[in-house]
Amino acid sequence: IIVHELMHVLGFYHEHVRIDRDFYITIHWENIAKKNKELFEKMTDEEGFDVEYDYDSILHYAPDAFSCNGQPTFSSISPDGANAGFAEHLSEKDILKINRMYPRSYK
Repeated sequence: IIVHELMHVLGFYHEHVRIDRDFYITIHWENIAKKNKELFEKMTDEEGFDVEYDYDSILHYAPDAFSCNGQPTFSSISPDGANAGFAEHLSEKDILKINRMYPRSYK
């Protein structure tokens, strides 16, 4: 949880709110409590850093996050996303995004 929150401090958003997320996951709105639906709305100004959707991101919600009935709030379209939302460390793509947002400056 600490690394997840540090990513927010660095300026990153949850993976499941990316503008292109509908190509990778299906949101099950009926399983999300009304008060939490805004947590699943797509960001319109989100910066993807030209990095493909990351099922393994530390910033990806678990499938049952904010469920109002114990059912999944999203499902992965690709079998590659079977473990989405269970990351315990930064993914390679998380690290790539950090490096693109905060590039080293060589003097």
